[in-house]
Amino acid sequence: MLDIQSITDEIQRLSQSVAWWNKWVIGGMAATAIAASVLVIAQMMVNREAKLLSEAQDRLLRLKDEKLSKELSDKGVMIAEANERAAKADKKAAEAQLELAKFKAPRSLTDEQRERITGKLKPFLGTTFEVVTYPGEPEPATFSNVIAETLVKAGWVFNPNNSYGHLMGLASGVVVVIGQEAGLNAGKAGAALLEALRAEGVAEAKLGRDSLQINPTPIAIQIQVAKKP
Repeated sequence: MLDIQSITDEIQRLSQSVAWWNKWVIGGMAATAIAASVLVIAQMMVNREAKLLSEAQDRLLRLKDEKLSKELSDKGVMIAEANERAAKADKKAAEAQLELAKFKAPRSLTDEQRERITGKLKPFLGTTFEVVTYPGEPEPATFSNVIAETLVKAGWVFNPNNSYGHLMGLASGVVVVIGQEAGLNAGKAGAALLEALRAEGVAEAKLGRDSLQINPTPIAIQIQVAKKP
């Protein structure tokens, strides 16, 4: 049978044990409360940082879109400028090709050009003339015939002496030579012919004076058709 002292000691031990565990319970509850607070705070921080992250990502996307739009716009401008330069280059090339074609093409006069020249020269009806050019040169020879035919239609008299001469040297263009003894009317006719040829774009048309054939029929004007300039 247990005695009173033994029971008293047991009660004291158990009381101390309960008190000790109560302290742990209280500590655990405090730790749980702190942990819960930390969890709440951590969740709040996660939510705030997640919102800031989303906003930062949105800003980054907007900046990338703006940069891409600007780059595309700049590239569009560059492409447009390149296309414009290409168009200008094509235009210049076409113009150069046209000029080259004109340079290579033999000289001639259209029917309309001949009509205009004829109209300007008819007031000098009966003017005698001859045409000289390089022998064996097809282009000057053909253009010589064109000029001669045009003047004949204006009533001028071609090569009344049936004489034939030719040019020497390396001249170019067309020279209207007025006979020194041909008189005032021949001078006016030569000036009118020169103006008519220039008006129709005949390159390097010039005026000159020289002694021309006077027997049996005086030649008022000699037209020297040199090579194409």
